[in-house]
Amino acid sequence: MFTTSSILRRIGSGLAVALLLFPVSVSLRAQVARDKAIRAVLLFHIAQLTEWPTNAFDPDQESFVLGVVGEDPFGGILEATVDKETVRGRKIVVEHYRTAAEIQNPHLLFISPSESRSLGLILRRIEERPILTVADVERAEQRGVMVHLYWDDNRAKMIINQPAAASKGLVISPRLLAVAQKYP
Repeated sequence: MFTTSSILRRIGSGLAVALLLFPVSVSLRAQVARDKAIRAVLLFHIAQLTEWPTNAFDPDQESFVLGVVGEDPFGGILEATVDKETVRGRKIVVEHYRTAAEIQNPHLLFISPSESRSLGLILRRIEERPILTVADVERAEQRGVMVHLYWDDNRAKMIINQPAAASKGLVISPRLLAVAQKYP
């Protein structure tokens, strides 16, 4: 049988636990939002520090297409980050593709961690086009992705597969190469 005082004690202790956990929950959410924002900014800078061959852009095309295939790890932060920004004088447009079959004509394609198993299929789907590929997939650079963007020790890091980029006519700036690991 519960008495009023025992119920209040239980509520009080539950409330105390909730209040103790609340800062951790807020802190974790802030960390996740920070990580998403950092990835979005890095994608923008990777695009800024890459040169595409002239045949990568349709003469009538006025936009730079940044595609995301798979589950969206940015949660709207990518669109907010690149809103009103340009790459090579072209307004950035973000497109989302659920699967490899939906990929249209992005200039930069971010391959979500959810697409680890489909990575080979995605790369085959776009193999003839000068699309800069960036992925957060384990060993992505070894599998043909041009930029492997990953987290290590709570920091964003990159491994750049320059031969893969060069094979599509893409030139990655020495400024970007200076802050990344190189493969092979």
